[in-house]
Amino acid sequence: MGAKINVFRFSILILVALPLSCATRLPPPQNLSSLNDKNSIVFGKMEVLDNGDPIHFKTSRTFLDGLMMCHVSQYVSNQKLNRDLLVAGQYAFKVALDNDGYFSFLIPPGKYYLVELDYVYVFPDEPSVGIRTYQGKSPFLMTFDALPNRAVCIGTIQNDYDAQWGNWLLKRSLSISVTNDFADTKNWFLKSNPKFETNVVEEDLKISSL
Repeated sequence: MGAKINVFRFSILILVALPLSCATRLPPPQNLSSLNDKNSIVFGKMEVLDNGDPIHFKTSRTFLDGLMMCHVSQYVSNQKLNRDLLVAGQYAFKVALDNDGYFSFLIPPGKYYLVELDYVYVFPDEPSVGIRTYQGKSPFLMTFDALPNRAVCIGTIQNDYDAQWGNWLLKRSLSISVTNDFADTKNWFLKSNPKFETNVVEEDLKISSL
C-alpha cells in the first residue's frame, strides 16, 4: 500500500527544533529483560529509493548523513492530529540508513501515528526535508499498533524519491509504501534479542487516506 506527496516542505527550523524538543527518545530493547502487559517492542526497516532504485548508504562521514528522525504520538482520532509545526510528537526514534535501515524501540502499548519524518542528507540534492504526510495536498495517515507483551514487526517502509524536469521546473515527489519482508526483518531482530522469539508478531504499518 502506498501514497504520494507531490510537494516537499523544506523545514530547516523543524529539523533543528524537533530532535531537540521535549519528545521522549525511545530506547532500544536490548537492555530489557522481559516483556509484559505494560510495554511493547516495535521493529522494522526503512528503505530509501531514488526513482525506484535503492540508495545504498555508506558509513556516515558525519553524524547527520543518511539520518531519519521519526516522530510518533498516540493516535486518538483524525480530528486530534498534531498540526502545530513547532510541536514535536510524544516520542522520537532515529533510523541510521547506513546500518541497513533496521530499527527497534521500546514503547508503551497503544495505537500510534507518525507525526513527522525528518530526512537529513537522505535524498539526492535535498540536504534536509521535514514532512507531515497528513498535511500535504493529498493527505494520508500512517499508523501502527504497539501490542502489549509483544515484539511487533511493522514491515519495511519504502520512501521513494522522484525528481524530474518538466517545463523548466524540477518536480519532486515522495511515495511512501509498506512491503512485507517479515522473515528477514525478524531474523535481524532476533540476532540481538533472541529472548523475545516467542513474543514476535507481524502487524504491518497501515496507510490510510484522509
